[in-house]
Amino acid sequence: MVGRKKTVIFEKKYGTDIKKYNTTEQVDSFIEDRLGRKLNVKRVETNVVTRRGSILPISRLDINKKLDALLR
Repeated sequence: MVGRKKTVIFEKKYGTDIKKYNTTEQVDSFIEDRLGRKLNVKRVETNVVTRRGSILPISRLDINKKLDALLR
């Protein structure tokens, strides 16, 4: 139950049962009411992970050309 760990932290921190909420918007609204302000969405940039979420470079390959080259 990997997903359950996150809800346990939410339930412990805010003292509410996650089952009372059906959508992310409801959870956000609850947290905003508790904080007394709107939630801020921030872009997180690190040197380890690229914007695509991969630390390995992505190559575009034409599989047909590769196969033709190998078969020659």
